Amino acid sequence: MQLLALISIAPACLLLGQGITGLIVWRLDRKHDAMVAQIEQAALVAIAYREVRRG
Repeated sequence: MQLLALISIAPACLLLGQGITGLIVWRLDRKHDAMVAQIEQAALVAIAYREVRRG
């Protein structure tokens, strides 16, 4: 009986763990994308500022 319970619970725990891990990775990826976009925007502003100063 305990083996049957373990066999039925283990896949659910595995799927739950994969889901949580996937959610964490997705969230970190979104944060990384936002950070990269912010850095790119800052670089463009710096380039534009330099061009304006050159005249």
